[in-house]
Amino acid sequence: MKTRESERKMRMGCKKLVCALLSCTMLCACTSTKSVEKQSNKKQYVKTDQFTSALIDSTDYKGKWIKIEGKVKLGPEVSGKQGYLVKYVPAQRRYFFFKTDKDLGYQPGDYVKVEGQIGKDTNLVNSSGNELSITTITHAKVSDGSYIDVEVPTYCTNKPKEPKQTIDGITMKVSKVEYADQETRVYVSIENNSDQPIYYDPNYTILQQDGTHINSDVLSSSYEKGNYPQLANAIEPHSKTSGIVVFSVISSEKDCDVIITLFTANLAGIDFTIHVNA
Repeated sequence: MKTRESERKMRMGCKKLVCALLSCTMLCACTSTKSVEKQSNKKQYVKTDQFTSALIDSTDYKGKWIKIEGKVKLGPEVSGKQGYLVKYVPAQRRYFFFKTDKDLGYQPGDYVKVEGQIGKDTNLVNSSGNELSITTITHAKVSDGSYIDVEVPTYCTNKPKEPKQTIDGITMKVSKVEYADQETRVYVSIENNSDQPIYYDPNYTILQQDGTHINSDVLSSSYEKGNYPQLANAIEPHSKTSGIVVFSVISSEKDCDVIITLFTANLAGIDFTIHVNA
């Protein structure tokens, strides 16, 4: 009797163990399925270094999402189709088209940021009458871009540990230095809390790196194209001015000094130096 009772209890224990294992397996399978579904629903984005390839031939990128910036070429209607043709500036003669159901107010020359899904190419006719197949972005979310975003994008930003220097009631501040492949941008503000006007001359603004002096690029086209704010030449008592000063390309991996000389009414120079750490 004891043996039969023991066997019965053993069989019951085995059944419970099997049930527990089955429950665990089903739970794991369910969790795994949900995980796969979650991964499949996650948006896959085209990488920046793949943009040019996607604009040349979108075949391998259809269904993927993209965040891209460019300069409007045509719109809000192109070849009878509602949308905008946009130039991707880093690649010569490469364009994309994004669909819209209304006029977004952008004009040729405007800069835009676009996020959407790569869909079926759109056939557009160019000025020569030739039909071209253009990579097309659907479900597009569009926002304003800028000259800096598109034409001269920043690849590194350095900020000084001690951004301000004050001399005789005059404070100069360098908030940051932006490095691009085409130029270097220094963000400067000058506050005059003295009782006398002071004067700024861009020719007396330099960068110093590795013992070399680099003059500001007063003829840079970015001032006009990018509508960069510029420092006022005359700063009246108890007033402030701020702007961007453009220089040629320097290394973002080395320290530099921003050196600006301001002048009083009797042409006495006041030298300011802000050290910017790499």
